[in-house]
Formats: sequence, structure tokens, C-alpha cells
Amino acid sequence: MIQFKFEWPAISYQLGSVLNDAPLQDSNRPKRVLIMFSDDSTLFFARQMRNVLVQASSPVEIKIGLFLPEASLSYRQLVQQLPEGIDYFITSESLVNLASSDGFDAILTSRVYRPLSDLLKRPFFRCYANRPCIIAFLGGLDFSPKRGFAHRKNCDGVYILPLKRMMAFRALSEKWGDAGWQEVGFGHPAFLMPIKTTPQPNHRDIYFFTQAISPRTRKGRLYMLNVMATIARLHPDRNVWIKLRHLPNENRAHLHKERYDYPSLASFLTGIPPNLKFTHCTMEEALRTAGLGITCTSTAAIDTIRSNVPTM
Repeated sequence: MIQFKFEWPAISYQLGSVLNDAPLQDSNRPKRVLIMFSDDSTLFFARQMRNVLVQASSPVEIKIGLFLPEASLSYRQLVQQLPEGIDYFITSESLVNLASSDGFDAILTSRVYRPLSDLLKRPFFRCYANRPCIIAFLGGLDFSPKRGFAHRKNCDGVYILPLKRMMAFRALSEKWGDAGWQEVGFGHPAFLMPIKTTPQPNHRDIYFFTQAISPRTRKGRLYMLNVMATIARLHPDRNVWIKLRHLPNENRAHLHKERYDYPSLASFLTGIPPNLKFTHCTMEEALRTAGLGITCTSTAAIDTIRSNVPTM
């Protein structure tokens, strides 16, 4: 059995019982898990999920798969986030084959792609023993949770946050006559117990973690840019970084399109302080020097909180 915990104060939930009944004959081999992604959000999830599984008590063989029909990442992003490379390049047809075979014990995803959704609508497929468990997570703060609920209706396991939304999903699922058995729990690989660390003297940088559509308007994004410039002027001894989610020419096919990128908007400001800078570093690199994290609706706030970085 694979066991790993998603923890928050007073909450501890083990994901693993949905993986108990491995259909393959060799019960001593490591569980085989495929984690899927297609864009930056799902890639962050895949990396975090892999880290959680690697630290699990039971041995597990993890593969990372890029779903090509919805791929919207640049080569730079792939190399930066997955320098070790991608295990599977998955088409719609190959996803159906993977989900219908016994090659994996589980497929984990924060987005239920159409081929999976279509398969899960078939009662025969849901009852088929020699297939992997399909386990879906909500990717983070979902602006349309009811639609997200519907997409995860027939998955074998569903993990949701916050706790109130998980309870809402359970209440809704009781009205579904054809949903079948499900394990529903609280959890996300980023929402773990905070790491007990001591702030270091070099943790003085201020980071603003940007989002593609929050704020959505040009006025709102200019406001945030002015706020960061003001902070930089008031603290000339500290670097103020605007951490870009992606470069302006990237992710044009993303589900959430950024209409007004911060580097372009910066050209409309006068007197930009020299300590206000842009970066596209990884979260791990940012946390090495971060003394304060600022964001609008981003789950990057959870990463900073977990790392003992004051967060706004």
C-alpha cells in the first residue's frame, strides 16, 4: 500500500486505500504511478506530487507524463522545471490505452483530461479490475468549483481543498446516482505542515508572485506594479522581485491567458527604482533568499508559509 499524508493544523488524511488492491500478480514490486501534466499549473502539481510520493514509506515507481493535446509550455519551462526529462509524451489515444491497461497502479492528475473523463463515464470501465486507479486533485484555488466537481464525478479518488469545499463535494456526490464508489478527502501536495526553519540573515528579498488572471484588469495590474515600486523605494537596501509566472511570449495557449504582462506594463512607469527587478526563477530558488512573499490568490502563498516566510 502507498501511504502519504496531506497535513494541515488538526487535519491529517492518508491517501493510499484506493491503491490497496493491486491487480498485478507480483505484490512485492513497487507501486507504479503516472503523474500527468500539460501546463505550468499542472507541472507544479506533478513536481510536488512526485516529491510527496518519493518520501512515502512504501516503495513507488513514478513516471511523469505530458499530455500533448493540451500542452502549453515552452522548452525553457520544461527544462527549468523538469531537467531530468519527461517519461511519457501522451496523446489522447495513448492515454486511453494507459488507463485501460494494467501497466500502472494509479494515474494521478490535477486536471481530468477529456479522454479520461469519457472513459470514466462508462460503467464497464469503472468496474474493470485490471486498470489503474484514477485519482484527481483540485489544482489549487478553483474559481469555478462546481465545474471542477463535475469533471471529477467518476474518479476513483478525489482530493479537494479547502475543507469546506471537500464537504460540499461529498454532499453533492450523494445525489449522483451513477457516481459509484469514491474516496473523497482533503489534500494537495503543496498543503503540507510548515517546515520548522530559522530565518537566515540573507533572507531579505521581497517577492511578488504573479498570477495570469489575478488581477485581471490593466488597472489592477498597474496598481500592483506601483505597490511593488513603492515598497522598493521605501526599502532601498532590499531587492524587490516580481516573479513572473511565465515570460510574456510563453503560454499563449494556456487556459488562463495573461492579457497584460508586468514587464510591458513597467514601461509606463517613471522612475522605477533599481532594486525592483523581474525574475523567472523557480520557487525553490526564490525561497533561498525570500524574507517576504506577496501574492494575489496564488497558492505560492502556501509554499512561502510552509517555508516560514512571512506572507501577504
